[in-house]
Amino acid sequence: ISCKSDIFNVVASATEETNCLVGICGTGVVVYSISRDTTKRFGGWGYLLDNGGSGFDIGRDVLRAALSERETGITQSRITELCEAKLGGNIYNKYTDIYTKDISFVASFAPIAFEAYKLGDKRAIEIIESNVCRFSEYINTAHKEFKNCNTIVISGSIITKNDIYLKLLK
Repeated sequence: ISCKSDIFNVVASATEETNCLVGICGTGVVVYSISRDTTKRFGGWGYLLDNGGSGFDIGRDVLRAALSERETGITQSRITELCEAKLGGNIYNKYTDIYTKDISFVASFAPIAFEAYKLGDKRAIEIIESNVCRFSEYINTAHKEFKNCNTIVISGSIITKNDIYLKLLK
C-alpha cells in the first residue's frame, strides 16, 4: 500500500507529465515539484505559518484593512462597506465574532478583495497583488530547484473562481 498526498490527483487529472510543478491555491496554498521519483513541497504549512498567497491570507488582509479603516475613522476603500454588508454590521463591533469561526470563514472574505479590485479599489489591488507575488515566489523557488520541468499545473478555488489572480500570476 502506498499512501501519498492528494496533490497527485491534481497532477493525474491535468497532465500526463512526469516532471511538473503543481500549485494549489484555495483556502491554503502549496506548491510541489514532482518527478518520477521525487516530490518536494514548498509552502503548505497552514495559516499560522505560511506567508501569503491563499484565500485565507487574502480574507485576513481584507478584514485587517476594514478594521484599520474603522479604527482610524478614515474609510479609503470599498472593502469596509463590503465587509460590513457580509457581517451585517460595523466590523469594529463584530471583529470578535470572527474568532468564533474557523479559517474557512476568514477565507470567505477573499471574494471581497476581488470585487473591490474590479471596482479599481487601491487597497484591494495591493492585497491581491501582494498575495499573487507570494504564491509566485513559491512557484519560482520550486522551479529554481527543479529545472527539469516544462509544465505547471495550477488548481484551487482562488485560481478557478477568479480570473484576476490567474492573469496576474501569469
